Amino acid sequence: MWQAPAKPDAELGLQDQVLKSAESSSLSLSAFGTTPMSRETHHETVAVDVEGTGALDDFYAFLSQLEHLSPRVAVSAIRVRPTAILETETDRSAVYFRMTVWAYWRELS
Repeated sequence: MWQAPAKPDAELGLQDQVLKSAESSSLSLSAFGTTPMSRETHHETVAVDVEGTGALDDFYAFLSQLEHLSPRVAVSAIRVRPTAILETETDRSAVYFRMTVWAYWRELS
């Protein structure tokens, strides 16, 4: 569970980790920002929407990095589809993706 002094701090921490994972996976992000969760839970949540493009193998690497983040995160509402050839990689399968990455969080005591 993410811990932070306040919800905005938890959101920034989650955004930072997701952004670092996307960048290290060579993905190009076109949209990125916090979003409310659509369902109520017993615990507070923070979430970010991520949208971008990249090679399919790089997208898989990004998902793997998210899976190994600590504190843990979850992915919901993931959409992936083929897209035009990437400008710099003509021999790799390109994809467009949009997803929500979320986590439970609590206030530091």
